[in-house]
Amino acid sequence: MKIPKHKILLGVSLAIISFQIYLGVLLGYFVAAFGAGKRAGEQGKIKSFVFETGSYKFHLHHWVIGIGMLPLALHTDLSFLSNKFFSGLAGGLVFQGITCYSDWHKLIVKKKP
Repeated sequence: MKIPKHKILLGVSLAIISFQIYLGVLLGYFVAAFGAGKRAGEQGKIKSFVFETGSYKFHLHHWVIGIGMLPLALHTDLSFLSNKFFSGLAGGLVFQGITCYSDWHKLIVKKKP
């Protein structure tokens, strides 16, 4: 897997700010990269959360789950993880999901007849 220069530079600047956040972002990014599908629309090793109702499908992308984790990370005292690391982990999921897939914004899709 080749990582573009702009992502590496962002990682280096983040490591200077907080090493715990940096490690969390790295772990979150790589867990998402290896667990999710290689391309948009492909099923990965970890099954996607897709709910169907009526004529619509709702896809709960992993970046949406990461955004949901951020308030928990920022406002909960997790004794087994530092809040900075957990925030970075959630941020890594979000960053990978948005920057690596062209369909990241498609949360609600009309089913094909």
